[in-house]
Amino acid sequence: MKKTEILKILIVPFAIYILLFFPTSTVIGAVIKNIHYKTSILEFSIKNELFRLSIYTIPSFLIIVFFYYRLCIFNNTDFGSLFLKRGKNGKILLSAFLKDCGFAAAVFSGLFVVCFSVNMAQEFFSGAAPVQIGYFGARPLSIFMLSLSCLGTGFLEEIFFRGFLPFSLKRVGAPLVLQFFLSGALFGLCHIWEGYYGVLSAFLSGIFLSFVFYKQKSLTTISLGHAAYNFVIWIAAALK
Repeated sequence: MKKTEILKILIVPFAIYILLFFPTSTVIGAVIKNIHYKTSILEFSIKNELFRLSIYTIPSFLIIVFFYYRLCIFNNTDFGSLFLKRGKNGKILLSAFLKDCGFAAAVFSGLFVVCFSVNMAQEFFSGAAPVQIGYFGARPLSIFMLSLSCLGTGFLEEIFFRGFLPFSLKRVGAPLVLQFFLSGALFGLCHIWEGYYGVLSAFLSGIFLSFVFYKQKSLTTISLGHAAYNFVIWIAAALK
């Protein structure tokens, strides 16, 4: 493959990463860490989450879907099957969806083990507690908005870091190990505001999620598992 062709394929995912992921996570994360974490536990804001979903999460998701879908068409790949499996008659297979939900529970467990292990290592080697994500009032509306926020974040990050980005790398001939590594590394950098251990935790989680997607070929599985993990972390913060 010519260098110009490689550049044409890779420029879109890396431009999306630079524009939508890295600066957003580092700037917002820095504000959270420097303003809230040093003074009090961050309050969950329904208004802020609704604003973030409307202005950032949903538009970003649609942008990635557009380019990912187009790339799948060029490569004769069924984009829809990455989310929901269909039978020969074209109908969605409920059994396959339930199976994905079951694997999502396993993904959640795996993420918990990875992140818990890194947190324990952080406390052991540095003596510092991990950065707390925050707190929200445990009201029904807050829980509903939290669910939407976690689902939005889970699907947004997984469709890019485990879907579009590795698929683009595969198109230019990158080996599987490199696809896993770059996906995890770039995902980790988005958590740089959490410190070195936060980056390590996200990197290892990214590798784990990439492996699961490689085996299951389901973005629904890893997105639901990712969302469930984020949701439980917020709930755990609320119960402290």
